[in-house]
Amino acid sequence: MSVPLWAAVDGVVMNSTTGKPQANVVVSLVQPGQGGMQNLGSVKTDAQGKFRIDKTAEGPQLIQALHAGVVYNKMIAPGTPTSGIQVDVFDSTKSSQNAKISQHIVFLQPAADQLGVNEVYFVKNDTKTTVNNTAEGGLQFYVPGHAAQGDAVRVTINAPGGMPVQRPVEATQNPGVYKVVYPVKPGETEFNISYKLPASKEFASKSVQRGIETRLVVPSGITLEGDGVAPLGADPSGKAALYSVSGQEYSVKIGGTVEEAPAAASSPDEDTGQPQIEQKNPRVYGQLPLILGMAAVILALGLIVLYRSDHNRKGSPGR
Repeated sequence: MSVPLWAAVDGVVMNSTTGKPQANVVVSLVQPGQGGMQNLGSVKTDAQGKFRIDKTAEGPQLIQALHAGVVYNKMIAPGTPTSGIQVDVFDSTKSSQNAKISQHIVFLQPAADQLGVNEVYFVKNDTKTTVNNTAEGGLQFYVPGHAAQGDAVRVTINAPGGMPVQRPVEATQNPGVYKVVYPVKPGETEFNISYKLPASKEFASKSVQRGIETRLVVPSGITLEGDGVAPLGADPSGKAALYSVSGQEYSVKIGGTVEEAPAAASSPDEDTGQPQIEQKNPRVYGQLPLILGMAAVILALGLIVLYRSDHNRKGSPGR
């Protein structure tokens, strides 16, 4: 309560590519709201890379620095100092060779009326320069034909130091290959792609780039068979099975059935005329297809953490 309603935000913009303060960067102070981002003020950094915005407000705020066509974010949490803030930016390049796909995980969720697909690409940039190539995009990927229409493909991006954002897909000259125009900053960027296909006992896809490590994940009770597809066992929770893929293209036959969780016991006052799970839909992920609802997303994210942790442990020296 002692924090004044109006104060100032000041700091310096550092170019982490050159290691020097960056002049002439447009710095904006924005605040999330019900109507979107509200711009509280914008300035340009001086010759020493310093900036000052004589306006701020209560609640979370975001500093956005525009340099070389790329926006860099710095979150200001409530109660944290608003003076002496350092915002890091990088120079940009069009060379896509600086960004490499490190892992590709495909989650398949079969249902009676459709096949839900959620693909996660991890793109690493080990340089000190942001890759900003609008012609090639930050990621190119293949989508089976039935899904690649209109808004059927959703892409959510988690960049280093940023917040999740959604971006549209664009067609390329290669059939079935699409791109997402988004700068790949130094560090690791996660591209989460979701779509649905007609119900089928088969699934075929491919990686656009060669030499990509691909893993398939299905719910417990579902099995996959195909050339170059090998089982890796169940995840530690026992709720999903993992498979490895060798080769750039793959095709699998889907067998088995999804193991449903037992219904919770109901009290005498409850109406048991309908399965309880049909009475409550996910709220946070209500905009996604039901097949990629909250339970599937939480499971997917948990499996990513478990798989990547085990992968890094096995790849460390002495293991």
